[in-house]
Amino acid sequence: MSKNKDFIEIFLVPGFLGFEFLGDLDYFLDVEQVLERRLAEKKLEAVVHALGTKVPAGSVRLRAAYLVKEAAAMHSEKAKSVHFVGHSTGGLDIRMMLSPGGAIDSRRDFTNDPTSDEGVFLTPAERQNLPDLLEKIRSATSVATPHRGTPIANFAMRFAADRILRRSHDCLESPLPEFLLKEGLALASCVTKPTKPFLCETSFLNWIVGTVLSAEPDKVVQYFQQAGEDVGALRNLTQEGMDMGDALLLDRKGVRYGSIITGTNKPTDMIATGDFLMWWTTLFFRAARFLVSRKNEDYDYITEKNRKKMLKFYCRDRIDNPDVGELEINDQTSDGIVPTLSQPYGEVLGVFASDHLDCVGHFPHYRENGDPVSGWVRSGAGFNGKRHELLWTRVADFVAR
Repeated sequence: MSKNKDFIEIFLVPGFLGFEFLGDLDYFLDVEQVLERRLAEKKLEAVVHALGTKVPAGSVRLRAAYLVKEAAAMHSEKAKSVHFVGHSTGGLDIRMMLSPGGAIDSRRDFTNDPTSDEGVFLTPAERQNLPDLLEKIRSATSVATPHRGTPIANFAMRFAADRILRRSHDCLESPLPEFLLKEGLALASCVTKPTKPFLCETSFLNWIVGTVLSAEPDKVVQYFQQAGEDVGALRNLTQEGMDMGDALLLDRKGVRYGSIITGTNKPTDMIATGDFLMWWTTLFFRAARFLVSRKNEDYDYITEKNRKKMLKFYCRDRIDNPDVGELEINDQTSDGIVPTLSQPYGEVLGVFASDHLDCVGHFPHYRENGDPVSGWVRSGAGFNGKRHELLWTRVADFVAR
């Protein structure tokens, strides 16, 4: 916590199935450092909090209630202003939290009984912090957020992904499956660690062994249990769900809304990687991108006027800032999870060639502390350190206004 009385607070909110840390894996890789550095250049001191969530797959309403709790617990009354930045579903959590009558205003989302399952319990200190937190919120930024839904949620619901998550949770509540998963994770860590010296530092297996599998098995099992505890987000994220949600979620007076847009071009070549595991994750990415490109014709993402406005912004921006990357924007363009045209909300801060996780630092590179990062797929977006810096500089500029 800063000792300076003139600092700003930024809360980073993860997306669907998100976390703060999973083992030694950060959800937001080096994002805090970029924001703090860029704001320091503007003579602004920033305290950045990366949040987690106890319901990774929970409904947007429940995730928003937990967001209120986490933010109120970390908020300092000494902060001059408060800003929220959400990736993917995290952007919707923020909108739900801020919407008049939504989570931050509604008592029905909370309970005074810490043992109750009917709502989220706020401690007396958190309740005391809420009015000051609400009064100081100045901006809400969404990154790769499905403001008008995503077809992949429709596809997941068709194949009962919500039931699978729920059954996984129920299964892990039993002692034997929980024990077997813990032992399996411990065994996988022991078996794969000796292979690290023989692998490329940025190989997918090396990265997972050094991050997720470095965790205590109990923590990983706990994450899987939480992921199936509430699975309402999948229904919320369908195009039908967000058609209603986007109409009902209202902007809060005095808060500026901005968005970062991401997308990748349609892959036209073979998967170019010698990493066996990466080859399979990239194949999965391409299949997901194909599904996302199959838009439900009953629901428009944005108006034709706003589409032209966004394209005009991108064309001008690319001339001055080629680091944003080359992107062909149409109805089929997506970042593999969210359609590009579903992402604009409020002021468009930038349009970047990026897959869904590149933008939060999950792309092949070496971190500032020297640790190697593999990333999850080879999407062909060509994301790099310069683009990561530029993307989060745009967020910092929006916060600093």
